[in-house]
Amino acid sequence: MKFTAVRALGAHCPELLKHRMKPADRSEDYRRLNRRLSTLLPSIFAPFYGDADISARAKDMENGEPDDLLTIGDAPMMHFLLKTTVSSAEILVSMDQVAIFEMVDRAFGGDGKAPSPVPSKIPRSAEMILERLEHGFADLLSRIAPGNALMGLVPLKRETDVTMLRGFYDADHLRKANFTFSAFGGQPWSLSLTMEPDTLDAICEDDTTAQRKTKSDLSKDAAEHAFEEVPFEASATLIDMRMPISRLSGLKPGDVIPVSVARSVPLAVGGKVIAHGSVGEVDDRVALKITSAF
Repeated sequence: MKFTAVRALGAHCPELLKHRMKPADRSEDYRRLNRRLSTLLPSIFAPFYGDADISARAKDMENGEPDDLLTIGDAPMMHFLLKTTVSSAEILVSMDQVAIFEMVDRAFGGDGKAPSPVPSKIPRSAEMILERLEHGFADLLSRIAPGNALMGLVPLKRETDVTMLRGFYDADHLRKANFTFSAFGGQPWSLSLTMEPDTLDAICEDDTTAQRKTKSDLSKDAAEHAFEEVPFEASATLIDMRMPISRLSGLKPGDVIPVSVARSVPLAVGGKVIAHGSVGEVDDRVALKITSAF
């Protein structure tokens, strides 16, 4: 028995038979972003750790499905879901609860020791700290993303149970950046940033733009931005007074020295005054409002 085709067999054009280009390898971009975040993220927690030096170390980035990367581990975590108001991109920030209890303990005059085991509920006294942290995450990520990649990134909600956030509803694939934090006298704790690949690529530097720059452009950029993240010690002199040696030699615990804070407080870096400001208060902390600079 023979069969006759009622129409001509399809033939693919040569263009469709060509090998597809592989997606660009951005592993080096991801490592560079991780290193940058490991230097910037500690600044969010520094105000809550006082004089304790806090540092972060970047770990390998994970790549997988949401069910794998959003699993609930053994350590109790606090999860912050951030979302842009423009592109609806989502970023999940997850951190060990032990760090929250360390910061709460320091806020109330303790030495930053978290209870062991960690309580099952976050105390209401941590509410202000959590609010400042989630806004700190949103501000930092918005600032380092090029252009308008994360414009309008704001905190959406936070939960101790990641399944209650219901983030990444339509995502098939996620990437997760992991960091380990340590502060003097405290326990090491972890923090992670989870997002869709498109969001991560948008945050990373655009390599195609960098490749189009000439050598002179690159050297100029390096010269302009080489010291942007180098920390400098700044000092604000609230009180500047003279006292005779006879008064100094007689000082003893319990003595009261009347002082007056200047209306215009100088702010100096390396012994050179760069700005002046007035003394005030922000979140129960002494603050300096800049009135003039350089």
